[in-house]
Amino acid sequence: MLSVLALGCRSGPELPRARPEPAARLTEPSVLCLEQQPRGPCLPAARVEGWLEDPALTIVGVHEAPAGEQGAKVFTLQVPSEAGPIVFRAKWRTGGYNGTRRELGAHVVQTMFLEPHEYVVPPASGHCFELAHYRRWVDPEAEPTFPGIRCVHGVLQYWLENAQTLPEAEEAGWFNWSEGALFDAALWERDRTYRDSLAHVNLLSHLIDHADTHWAQFLIVADPATPRVYGVDNSLSFGARQNPGLRLHDWSRIKVPALPGATIERLRSLGDRLDRLSVLEQFARRDDGVLVEEEARPPAAPGDRGYYFVEGKLKARLEQAEIDGLRARLEALLARVDGGEIELYR
Repeated sequence: MLSVLALGCRSGPELPRARPEPAARLTEPSVLCLEQQPRGPCLPAARVEGWLEDPALTIVGVHEAPAGEQGAKVFTLQVPSEAGPIVFRAKWRTGGYNGTRRELGAHVVQTMFLEPHEYVVPPASGHCFELAHYRRWVDPEAEPTFPGIRCVHGVLQYWLENAQTLPEAEEAGWFNWSEGALFDAALWERDRTYRDSLAHVNLLSHLIDHADTHWAQFLIVADPATPRVYGVDNSLSFGARQNPGLRLHDWSRIKVPALPGATIERLRSLGDRLDRLSVLEQFARRDDGVLVEEEARPPAAPGDRGYYFVEGKLKARLEQAEIDGLRARLEALLARVDGGEIELYR
């Protein structure tokens, strides 16, 4: 379904599974806001994050994700509101292992130097679905993720309803697929939305040390007027073993011709705030055994466990070695900028 012919002479890659359809009619608007002052209906990132964290969130449909080998699902979800149920979709990975907290970590890192309308990772949040509900919809043999609770924990990432794969965008005639996968030289020169978002994707991939930046990890908004690039799978990052087949597609290295100067200035203060990553999120246990998200507060527990309980609170974090690695990459990046090795644009 997703094969493409570039300029009529070569075929592009394919996703291994068909794109799933929603299990229920989605609530509009269903697209994220891409501008600080939107010109039309859209979803602010903070509103989406609130839905993902809502204890009343329920599953109304489940499909296999179109790509990936880590068991990701696409959930159609419903959350109550005063105006009636809100229906939307999110990608789900079950919790308790490195991929989920790294996915969450990528989202948190971007919030520390990008404005919400600039995000290049869809909003993400941990969630714990009540056990009986999860067994009904997802896996009848599911077990609680952690001892002493009655829910299945994982990370939800908002599903981009208005996005295309890179081969689809080329097939539509407005994106030029190349060996660099994400980079379209002509689009870079003429379009600020694409240029900024690609630079931000490259910056984030570099800072989190993304180890698997092949083409299927990225999507682009299916509108030539707002070609925002997104990284939608960051689970192999923060020191994960690198995919040896990346070759020219390694976007954990700075590959764009220049970086936005305003963003670099924001990054100069990031090093002072990296301790924030020692507590990515925090959950309290209700009387029924279900974990409900609450405000994340330090301190972190000693040791290097990614998920841990402190005084009955479940916390997720980046390990100290992962934070130290991010700090080292940030300092090296700024040194390269200050030394003139990396160009900036206004």
